[in-house]
Amino acid sequence: MGLGTFGYNVAVELVKKDIQVLAIDNDSEAVNRISRFVTQALVADATDEKVTEDAGVAYCDSVVISIGGSIETSILSTLIVKELGVKNVIVKSSSRWHSKVVAKLGVDTVVYPEFEMAKNL
Repeated sequence: MGLGTFGYNVAVELVKKDIQVLAIDNDSEAVNRISRFVTQALVADATDEKVTEDAGVAYCDSVVISIGGSIETSILSTLIVKELGVKNVIVKSSSRWHSKVVAKLGVDTVVYPEFEMAKNL
């Protein structure tokens, strides 16, 4: 969920490993850009529980939430995915507080790409 630079590249790399990918974003242009690479691409609001459930997210083995523009949207999407029972939830964090909140929601992995790249440099 979320097809900015990080989400787009995660999806493409997963497809290269022959992993089926369901890509969701509320931006139709982002969905159009990724649609030729992934198994399924949907224009949808990830904070709408019914839409997320109807998309089949509950049947996914793992979900990567890479919504960077809005912490609130990321947190709500995370809560919905966790309540749908997805076993492995990975969230891209945009701040230390964002990381703390999603950790309290029980996500399996929190990634903070900007911080991790800074450490690697």
